[in-house]
Amino acid sequence: MTWNWQQAGWPRFTSNAKQLDAFEKRLLLGAGVSFGAVKHLSEDDY
Repeated sequence: MTWNWQQAGWPRFTSNAKQLDAFEKRLLLGAGVSFGAVKHLSEDDY
């Protein structure tokens, strides 16, 4: 694995919104599930 500054195009990176869309959806779903689970904990559960 290389450091960011070792990659070609540094520091002018490009991204593809369609490729990132699936990752963003998974992140938001996981965050929502985690938030929902923590919301149901009482102070005694911490």
